[in-house]
Amino acid sequence: MATKEGNLKHRYGITLVDYNDMRSKQNYQCKICCIETSDLVVDHCHNSGDVRGLLCANCNAGLGFFQDSPERMEKAAQYLVETKKKKAPPVLSPTISGGHAKNKSRAA
Repeated sequence: MATKEGNLKHRYGITLVDYNDMRSKQNYQCKICCIETSDLVVDHCHNSGDVRGLLCANCNAGLGFFQDSPERMEKAAQYLVETKKKKAPPVLSPTISGGHAKNKSRAA
């Protein structure tokens, strides 16, 4: 059975001490989303093998799904911005008594 130390050394060329130092320097947070978690994974460049940092599992998987391509990630971010539904502004209409405007939300 492989140990965490052995796995880190074999896959990424770092020791458990290196890993724990990285965790501490990152305040135990993912380098992308800043969520604090005890289960940070090692992110590395698949071409060079260089360790880039520690990420939560979701952010690490996201990078992998986008094949570590900044261009694809930028396009995906732009897509989300462009397709984000905007909340309709409230419609002001007079009330029956008092003549004050009353907020009514538009039905979406």
